[in-house]
Amino acid sequence: PELVPAGGVATWMVAHNFGDDVVVSLKEVATGEEVVADVVQGENMVTIKFNAEATVAADTYAVTILG
Repeated sequence: PELVPAGGVATWMVAHNFGDDVVVSLKEVATGEEVVADVVQGENMVTIKFNAEATVAADTYAVTILG
């Protein structure tokens, strides 16, 4: 989705069906490079936060979640 940052931080919440202990990888779609982000795991939900000063267009990043 398109992400609109607040206070210089973009927040992406991703629902899944793997419980609360997962491995998360975030990559830039265009380059395939891994993105450093803060990841908070919850029951069937991952919250990803990373620095962004401007709106992040949809499909800029891809997240992979393994349970």
